Amino acid sequence: MFQQQFEVLNSAVYYTIKYTGTVEMASQFKYKFKPGIRSDKISVSNTVSSYNVNVQEVYNTGKCVTLYYDTFETYLDEKDNLNISFEFSNA
Repeated sequence: MFQQQFEVLNSAVYYTIKYTGTVEMASQFKYKFKPGIRSDKISVSNTVSSYNVNVQEVYNTGKCVTLYYDTFETYLDEKDNLNISFEFSNA
């Protein structure tokens, strides 16, 4: 089972996907994050983190998606919502 987790800290949005299993099991998966409706602009790929790892450690080590507000704002739709898509694959 996977869980999305995000948080707004210091003018940035941090986003990660966590797996409810061991670090070894989680490292078998990766995800690709695409913000906005026109998601051809950017995408970010990361390895899935284990639910057992503290999310602050994930944010601090950069093993997550980090969008600063100026960038984040460019991907909002006309109603100021952020549409995202992501894909899973084997690492």
